[in-house]
This record gives sequence, C-alpha cells and structure tokens, in this order.
Amino acid sequence: MLTWITLLNFLCSILPIITFASPATIFLPVLLKQQQQQRPTNYPGHDHQDNNANNAIEMPPLALTTQMLQCFLFGIYAHHLHMRTLLIPNVAGFILGFIWSTVYPFKVTTSTSTGGLLRTQWRMQYATSWLIMVLG
Repeated sequence: MLTWITLLNFLCSILPIITFASPATIFLPVLLKQQQQQRPTNYPGHDHQDNNANNAIEMPPLALTTQMLQCFLFGIYAHHLHMRTLLIPNVAGFILGFIWSTVYPFKVTTSTSTGGLLRTQWRMQYATSWLIMVLG
C-alpha cells in the first residue's frame, strides 16, 4: 500500500537526480554536434563550415563543481545517518557532477577572451573541491 511518506521519499529521491542531470541539456548538444562533424562530409552540395563557436560550452564552471562538492558532503552525512532517501540522490548527483566537471575543460570555449578565464576558474574550483573532499 502506497502511503504519503513512501511517495514523499520517492519524490525526494527522484527530483534531485533530475536536477543533477540538467547540465546534460548543455553538454549533450555539444557532444552530438562534434560526432556529426566527424562524419565524412564530402558529398556534393554540402557546404562545410568550421563553426567552433557552436561546438563549445560558454558557461561558468561554478554550478558543476559545487554540485559535485555538495553531493559528496551530503552523501557522507546521509551515510552516517543511514538514510537512503538522502544517499541515493547524492551519490547520483556526485557521479553526474564528476562527469560534467571532468568533461567541462575539454568542451569550454577557447575562441573568445573569456575561454581562458573559464578554464582558470574551472582549475581553481575543481582543485578546491577535491581538496575539501580529501580533507572532509
């Protein structure tokens, strides 16, 4: 029998996972465009345009690194309290945050003046996050 508490636990586990997967809306189009551009395009009538601006991410890395760090810390908290409703979404969020943070430097734009700044921000935030996780 489904109770309100069971439904609430389910929603508390699923909704954060959906939120943590939201950077896919930024990363997947860039990754899919790269795969399409790697296909042979030497057929007649195809105008090959090298458009690197559409093939890069132009977002600050703070959301990705803080997601990874926050999920790690709340995962430790949930593990100590033996609360699966907190542990499951935070483990999923940490894994997704780690994936997004690892892919980020390879897909950040380098064509604009902010590209170097975004990469530097990523390095500092990523290093700080890992330092806190190791010390925490």
